[in-house]
Amino acid sequence: MNNVLLINRINPNDQSPMPEKITFIIGDMHLEETHQKIYELVQTLDFVCIEELIIKYNGITVPLNISKIPDVIKEFCTRDIKLYGVYGLYEE
Repeated sequence: MNNVLLINRINPNDQSPMPEKITFIIGDMHLEETHQKIYELVQTLDFVCIEELIIKYNGITVPLNISKIPDVIKEFCTRDIKLYGVYGLYEE
């Protein structure tokens, strides 16, 4: 099986005010508890709009400024959400 995922490099020094679609790969997405934790997390972040949140079978995608990624990761860890990866997906 060949699964191809095209991703953009995330530049940690990017201070652009323009949000990019960032994907977080999350474990236990089949559990309602995980979905509830994600919704609660997004509602507490003033820089993430819940209407723009895309739930996928293996995680979420959300428009986000690159500089905010560490803040989101910290919140995932605080809430015991299993985070496996962070990607900027390539879009044509």
